[in-house]
Amino acid sequence: MNEVKERIVNEAATLFRSYGIRAVTMDMLASSLGMSKRTIYENFNDKSELLIGVVRYMEMKRVELVQKTLHDSPDVIHAIFTLLKHTGDHFRSMNPAFFDDLKRHQTVLEANGLCGIPDLTGSLAIVEKGKKDGVFRPEIGTELTNRAMYGVFTLAANYELFPAPDFTREEIIKGVYISYLRGIATPAGAELIECYTNVFELRF
Repeated sequence: MNEVKERIVNEAATLFRSYGIRAVTMDMLASSLGMSKRTIYENFNDKSELLIGVVRYMEMKRVELVQKTLHDSPDVIHAIFTLLKHTGDHFRSMNPAFFDDLKRHQTVLEANGLCGIPDLTGSLAIVEKGKKDGVFRPEIGTELTNRAMYGVFTLAANYELFPAPDFTREEIIKGVYISYLRGIATPAGAELIECYTNVFELRF
């Protein structure tokens, strides 16, 4: 991706998260970037193509974040809690309209392979390192556990199973996701989970 295209995608991602996809016009994006609308159209044929670029950009940034967090953290469990906190902060800063608008573009995104399970290769390293460092049980399947961790986390966004008036997202993360972590953890890992549960304030 060239520099201009990356600037456009980065700014569009910020505006989409803040106002929703439908509310952001190409004129609004051009004004925010301080560039002509023609320049945007030289890089993206239409708003749908721009959205595809934004979603791919966000997935790439997620992979980079996982890798950096794993590298910077003292242990795998700390990395997981750091990522949970970052994700919660990220979700709370988003306009709910963004998620509603994504559903309206589901057909376009699916046609470009962007509505299924995202690339989980980055988070696979978390499971591998957890087993190597003795905080995850050695007998768990690496690929299966990686996908299960993703699947369990997405339950927090399942409003049919956990309707918002009855359950908070924090309750689901702590009661379902953290409980799953305890299930795959060794005694050493379980100690770290209890420690970081008391240290990290997870808000969604």
